[in-house]
Amino acid sequence: MQLSLVKQFPLLRVVIPLVLGIWVSEKLCCFNILFVILFLSFLSWIALVFYFFKHTTYRLRYLTGLLFAIFVLLFGVVWFHVRTTTLVNSSSFIGINGYISSVEGETDRSYKYKIISQTLTTDSIIVNEQLTGLLYLSKDSDFKSLNPGEHVYILGKLIPFAEPANPNAFNYSKYLERAGVSFRVWTTVEKVKRLDVPPAVTVAVFTGKLRDRITLFYEKNGLRGEELSVLKAMFLGDRSDLLPEDKRSFSYAGVIHLLAVSGLHLGIIYLMLLFLLKPLSGRKLKNYRVAIVLIVLWSYAMITGLSPSVFRSAIMFSLVEIGTLLKRHSSVFHQLLASIVIIVLIEPYSIYKAGFWLSHAAVASIVYFYPKINTILNFRFVFFRWIWSLISVSVAAQIGTFVLSIYYFNMFPVYFIIGNILLVPLMAPVLMLASVSAILSLMPFLNFAEIFVQPINDLIGFMIDVTHFTGELPGAVISNISISNIELVLFGMIFLSVLLFNYENRKIAIFMALISAVLLGVSFTGAKVKRLGDEALVIYSQRRLGFFNKLSNNENKVYLSDSLTAIKMGYICGGYWAKHNAMAPEIRVLDENSSNAILFKIDTLRVLLLYKINKLPSLKFKPKVDFVLLAGSPRISVYEIVNSVSFKEIVVSSDNKPWVTKRLSAEAKKQDVLLYDVIKQGAWVCETEH
Repeated sequence: MQLSLVKQFPLLRVVIPLVLGIWVSEKLCCFNILFVILFLSFLSWIALVFYFFKHTTYRLRYLTGLLFAIFVLLFGVVWFHVRTTTLVNSSSFIGINGYISSVEGETDRSYKYKIISQTLTTDSIIVNEQLTGLLYLSKDSDFKSLNPGEHVYILGKLIPFAEPANPNAFNYSKYLERAGVSFRVWTTVEKVKRLDVPPAVTVAVFTGKLRDRITLFYEKNGLRGEELSVLKAMFLGDRSDLLPEDKRSFSYAGVIHLLAVSGLHLGIIYLMLLFLLKPLSGRKLKNYRVAIVLIVLWSYAMITGLSPSVFRSAIMFSLVEIGTLLKRHSSVFHQLLASIVIIVLIEPYSIYKAGFWLSHAAVASIVYFYPKINTILNFRFVFFRWIWSLISVSVAAQIGTFVLSIYYFNMFPVYFIIGNILLVPLMAPVLMLASVSAILSLMPFLNFAEIFVQPINDLIGFMIDVTHFTGELPGAVISNISISNIELVLFGMIFLSVLLFNYENRKIAIFMALISAVLLGVSFTGAKVKRLGDEALVIYSQRRLGFFNKLSNNENKVYLSDSLTAIKMGYICGGYWAKHNAMAPEIRVLDENSSNAILFKIDTLRVLLLYKINKLPSLKFKPKVDFVLLAGSPRISVYEIVNSVSFKEIVVSSDNKPWVTKRLSAEAKKQDVLLYDVIKQGAWVCETEH
């Protein structure tokens, strides 16, 4: 018997196997064999459908659906391999003939650009196809910035795609690969040659120039610093200049979604268009209204970078407008499923992006839960009714996204309701003023666009102050929490049971929810019990920094060779702390003017840290330890350590000067001593489990 849920939402037959096929495709190879199997499954499905037309066999009716699901799953696998990013990762030096696609901001030491190669040469291959890459141009001398569309020839050093050096850290290389980046190259000004050819004309180049022109207009009229970077993120989708402190404040306030152009932003633009184009609502003018709406929405989506959430919103609003034109209306859930199929077919890597799932989950949750929550209280006073409506929307969105937020970001903002009540209403005036001023700034015969800049500056300044205040409230965020893949699936089963409760047998839905909840409880309890008594010592890999972390069930001690911001610390070790549900760290910065010898005990293991030790004391009996950690560029030799301490292995931290590490490695090799280099080999982790 076919599920009524599938009958009501037939696109589920496509969405589930398609997403599953793309997800498993990274683990599979043998593309040619998979393609043959895909072709055979398609022929089998066609043959079976044709057979059922000739011979009705009710008993075997499930076979067509099963073969179709297999075909879609295999199509997802093959399609992913067809669309996979070509990585250039085999050479140290690279020559690129191409053009600048967009300006991506800057780092402490370099300017960052997106570059499209037309010819790419290494010492082993020549690639005559368009590949997308990132160019890091050193800031070591004065140089006029490169412009979108400008053709250049570059000789630079290839930055390899590598696994994270620290445990459970964000995999930036995998992120770039899934964003379609094929290579990264670093070079200096002297190795960049501008080519005397006409600028490239592409959509990306055009939108990049347009963003730069609008940004320059705001800068000339006094919008700078935090306010400008926040406006660029909210309005133009450019987050390259956002300060880490602002990202953290918006995240802690539960309004990080305001900094990523999404359905909220596109919805405000859509409502503005409907209001302005209301005179075109007549029967004969409706076609023009729909055309204008679609052109403006997709143009704005292109300008902001067409992220998954913007893409989803543009598709949904387009379906609404086309449905209105054709006098056919579909539910939001149908539109969401259609959006998933279209986005995944265009960009298979979207299923690995947090924004893709958070955007769809938020809309589905709002549509399903908002009416139920909003009817709990009924206020006569308009202002109270409006406030309750905002609270209802925020809670409804969080119901659908809080599990995914914890899974992706390992934290949960406690005061998200306050942040949304205070800041979401300000998005409409900010986007309206920004849209009007941006349009007027592109018209040279109108010179009064600057009058809108000061109100924008004041509104955004207020938003920044609110996020800083909310994010600094006591207990503003629950951090260092994590959800495993299995637990994520179990949470998904609970949400699925909610749908089944409405569309299927309620007893089955309740049974599924209870079983999933019990398994979740067992998983959480088992993980908690497993961590009791566990201890770990981690030496993180971070150039020019000694970072030693002692973890146990009731302590999280951090020893640093230099001070470190909380944001940077979270980037280095946040994933590992979340996995272990670590407590707030107790931080000690080692005195750079004095030496230290610290003994760590990890269960039965003894680890000796020698920081800036220049001479070992002469002892009658050699102390016995398991590992010796060397930090702060000590002047002692491996020979001295061998004669003074009994140990199994030497570990060299990442704050040692390169020549010191090289000397210690050479001495260890001569003495036949095991040596672990944290910079070359990644973080050193010593864990014990009970």
